[in-house]
Amino acid sequence: AIHGFGLAARYYFGRPVDELRPEEIALLVGMVKGASYYNPRHNPERAKERRDTVLDLMANNGLITPTEAGTLKQKPLGVLKEKGTTSAHPAFLDLVQRQLAQQYNPEDLKTKGLRIFTTLHPSVQASLEQAVGVLSSIEKARKYPADTLQTAGIITSIGTGEVQALVGGRDPTFEGYNRALDAQRQIGSLIKPSIYLTALSNPTKFSLITPLDDSPLTVDQPGSKPWNPENYDRKFLGPTPLYIDLAQSRNVPSIRLGLEVGLDNVADTLHKLGGPEVKPFYPSMLLGSMTMTPFNVAQIYQTLSSDGFYSPLRAIRTVVDAGGRPLSRYPLTVTQVADPNSLYLLQYAMQNVVANGTAASLNKTIPPSVGVAGKTGTTNDSRDAWFAGFTGNRVGVVWVGRDDDKPTSLTGASGALPIWAAAFKNLYNKPRDMTPPKGITFANVDVQQQARVPSQCPGVLMPFMSGFVPRTVIDCQANTNTPNHAPNNQSGDNPLNSILNFFR
Repeated sequence: AIHGFGLAARYYFGRPVDELRPEEIALLVGMVKGASYYNPRHNPERAKERRDTVLDLMANNGLITPTEAGTLKQKPLGVLKEKGTTSAHPAFLDLVQRQLAQQYNPEDLKTKGLRIFTTLHPSVQASLEQAVGVLSSIEKARKYPADTLQTAGIITSIGTGEVQALVGGRDPTFEGYNRALDAQRQIGSLIKPSIYLTALSNPTKFSLITPLDDSPLTVDQPGSKPWNPENYDRKFLGPTPLYIDLAQSRNVPSIRLGLEVGLDNVADTLHKLGGPEVKPFYPSMLLGSMTMTPFNVAQIYQTLSSDGFYSPLRAIRTVVDAGGRPLSRYPLTVTQVADPNSLYLLQYAMQNVVANGTAASLNKTIPPSVGVAGKTGTTNDSRDAWFAGFTGNRVGVVWVGRDDDKPTSLTGASGALPIWAAAFKNLYNKPRDMTPPKGITFANVDVQQQARVPSQCPGVLMPFMSGFVPRTVIDCQANTNTPNHAPNNQSGDNPLNSILNFFR
């Protein structure tokens, strides 16, 4: 939808409203009565008749002479065949303008000859804009009417917080509602990394292999009916390892985990990562019932990708005056908000989301060697589909849904992930560096038995906080259980640890 004369002037004539001619102004005024009914592209004859009526009214009120009105009626409508735009990337420039407004008077930006140097990466922006075209294929496959779905996306640079690309809707040239910055949507399972990070920050109780209870759950809620949450597949799997629950996005064990670590602690983690301060934090919010914009989500996942270092997302590098003298610089500011060791464990689990979990289809597009880490998100009745993920050099967030908030049949994997994949497949994707920090020890473990096994035995090589590797050792050959009382348990029976320590 087009809201306001300013947008309409650019949409139909490709010029600002103060540059329109009288007959063009008359056309827009006439459309106020019914924008669709008098749409000049769809109903040109009806629109011209309405325009001519307005011209007569202008003459009657002395705004133009009757002679001028007669002359103007002979002119064609003059609307652009294609919708007009004043910039190639209006949604990105909207972000630039909003960040500039925090420091500059809007009038100064128009009259002082200032030059703005932004963080836009043309090839990344082009790839994201091209990727939103996948939405049409999704609609056809689901037999939705054309233009049913909308989307928004943002790609940032890891470490710097620079916004390299941003689209506010399925039409990247549209100058209007910017969903990337303004669409408040429920985030669904994108909240879960905040829950798991809170737990993994307490290694005395939780590791990646800690079993979580996936069985029926009732949550008492004062003042309302008890809540009986379900998993997406309506099944319960019993005790399952923590990293599997995150990879498969299991709802019930995630809720239990959030309740155990404390709702306020989860809310605090979310806020530290760059999310909004949510108070009070209700149990249902453990499934992402709160709303955020894609830009908000990108800020959170920017921090998750940067080993727990928060840096505000920015679209501006510097501002200079007409003479080229710098007026403002937007330097990189970094604050550590999470422990790198617990972040490493979380990233390891999020990598498994793509390797073997709900985002496994991404491996068909992005080579597994890149080691993408991410999280899918789906809200109630599939009203919102999300995917947030990061490679070794970029973070990307994509949302798909409907403006009227009606349900779809899409999940994060079927709705948002294909657009994310299309955007990133044409980019250079630096493989993620999974060299562990000094506080991490790898061990070969039997996940079901919660025990270490010698390297020659079947097991899974998993990272642990140093000093918190499972103490019990199972010898597959002798079939005996032996408690390990080595101080701090640093070795973990992994021959790679000595090599890893050498390079730290």
